[in-house]
Amino acid sequence: MRATTFKSNGKFSKSSTVKSGSRPYKVKSEDKFKKASDKPKLGRFKKDDSKPSESAFKKSTKRSPASRFKKDNSKSADTAFKESKNSTLKKKDDRSGVDKIGKEIRKPSERNYTKRTEKPAKSTSARPTKSRAVKSEADENVLRLNKALADGGVASRRKADELIKSGAVSVNKKIVTDLATRVSKSDFITVNGDPITFYKHNTYLILNKPKDVITSASDELGRKTVLDIIRSRTRLFPVGRLDRNTTGVLLITNDGELTNRLTHPSFEIERTYFVTTDSALTAEHAKRISEGVELEDGLTQPCEIFIHPENRLKSVITLHEGKNREVRRLYEHFGYKVKSLDRKSFAGLTVTGLARGEYRHLTTREVFKLKRFAKMG
Repeated sequence: MRATTFKSNGKFSKSSTVKSGSRPYKVKSEDKFKKASDKPKLGRFKKDDSKPSESAFKKSTKRSPASRFKKDNSKSADTAFKESKNSTLKKKDDRSGVDKIGKEIRKPSERNYTKRTEKPAKSTSARPTKSRAVKSEADENVLRLNKALADGGVASRRKADELIKSGAVSVNKKIVTDLATRVSKSDFITVNGDPITFYKHNTYLILNKPKDVITSASDELGRKTVLDIIRSRTRLFPVGRLDRNTTGVLLITNDGELTNRLTHPSFEIERTYFVTTDSALTAEHAKRISEGVELEDGLTQPCEIFIHPENRLKSVITLHEGKNREVRRLYEHFGYKVKSLDRKSFAGLTVTGLARGEYRHLTTREVFKLKRFAKMG
């Protein structure tokens, strides 16, 4: 009995099924069984008219050790196969040197070979940094004479310029009157015969100035000054000026740079005053004062002014510049006489808790706030 079965190779083949007892078994067809003796044997060195196999051909073409150094002009089978393949792929048309696709065919000798340039070696030097204005040690020790006097606690820069012009300053025992003079820390500088030092130890004091006291380091007429109230071995000077009869906040220090900034109009440091006049201040006059008034030394900057609602004799004015006797002159311009003038704040500092004639040292926070107002970092 014959049946058809499906093998894993996907082909159908005929097989014979023979029953022997209860278990059938398959017997493949005879054409699948061929004896190996039926196939022809081709030896390597046997002379036979039949063609040798491919493996025999490869073995026979191997060179012997003796013939290794002999030139062989015969081409190998692989080289011949590649040449025939290239010849069929590139069929030239009538134009010489151009293939069928249109690309120019060049011989290896005609090609332009570009030599690969070696990459530049990475520099082992440090990474370049941004250019900075680095001052040498010699430049840091050289400074202008007025700044040296201010740093030494003699006076502010403006006052130092006046001292230089008057001939009170000597450098290395020679009187100097040129404001552009530059000195170093090795120079010997004196003011009115007293030597100064470059050692900078800043002191900051706030005084509640009383009446009948001059805002100056000394007075030719022998009147009492603000420095007569303060007991300090450090040479100090007041920041700005208050009239003899003006009371209130007064900063005293030996920091010349800070003094110069706080008194310069460009920094617009706020100053608040309580003013009492002999007659009531009108709203129209208050508006004109706030917009700016033309005085003998020029136009004043705009300011803020408030009139007391219950007592119009009292007013509060806030200025942003420090002209000489500015508040009194503003009120006198409109026919008012100032009876009392009290400065309540200067650059955010007040005299809260201080009686007339008392002073105290500034806290670290107050000094930082002052320098922030003066834009000193």
